Amino acid sequence: LQEQRKELANFADRHQQGHSQLEELEAVGAKLMEAENAAGGGSRAGTTPRVISELISKYNNLGDALKSRGDKINRNEQKAIEVDDAASELTDRIAAHRKALAQLPIPITKDDATSQLAQLERMDKSGRGEQRRLDELRIRARELANEAGVPEEAQAAHDRERKLADEWEALGDDFDAARSRALAA
Repeated sequence: LQEQRKELANFADRHQQGHSQLEELEAVGAKLMEAENAAGGGSRAGTTPRVISELISKYNNLGDALKSRGDKINRNEQKAIEVDDAASELTDRIAAHRKALAQLPIPITKDDATSQLAQLERMDKSGRGEQRRLDELRIRARELANEAGVPEEAQAAHDRERKLADEWEALGDDFDAARSRALAA
């Protein structure tokens, strides 16, 4: 987004510089029309203002398009911030769950195993809610990547999304291992 913003700023500067040239063109057009009218220009006298008017309209449309693109970049930046914040939060939760799973003792008695299985079941239920958040986050990250105008930004968004999915998969593996230990006890 920074590269897009930089490119847009360059275009906006060039567009702004064109205003003075457009004003000069209008002044020349007005003088040309006065000269045509003074010389009895007839049918050609109306052509100059129309052409200049069309040019001004196109120029203003270009300015509107630049503004619209700037607004889109700002919206995408806000989405990127939200996605990054949500991904950081989810990554922290995944790390906390993995730590909790790693700290589970090996059950020695049947009561220990039953207690640990109940604890794992509670963790599994809370994980389902986080799975929904992960799925929503992945969808938002993909949308953001698809809207990125620069291939490097799109690739970075895909990489972040893939890393988060890999971390979630590792958590699932840890969870399965802990459950297997509890069942084997």
